[in-house]
Amino acid sequence: LFINLVIGLSSVCFAFKNKNGRVALSFIAFILLENLFLLAPFNSALKPDYRYMAWLWVPWSVLFMNSLNSTNGLLKRLLFSCFILGIIVNIYILQTVEGAFWW
Repeated sequence: LFINLVIGLSSVCFAFKNKNGRVALSFIAFILLENLFLLAPFNSALKPDYRYMAWLWVPWSVLFMNSLNSTNGLLKRLLFSCFILGIIVNIYILQTVEGAFWW
């Protein structure tokens, strides 16, 4: 979705404003690089489980909160509105594609 792209790019842009953002971005980069081993045709001890990829929401949420704390005024309200709109759209898609009981 376009909303998720805007939220992700703005969070990555504000990641370098403080130490927490840089640490969260480094975790995301490490996990995404580690995901390349899933495509490897050989068996390796470096292949990650899917359960480790499921924890990517933690550094992303740190980046989202970091971007909200790094801005003021109109940009902060715009980013917050994008976050709320993204949550609503994702819930709507889950309910329409997967059905009402998606959990």
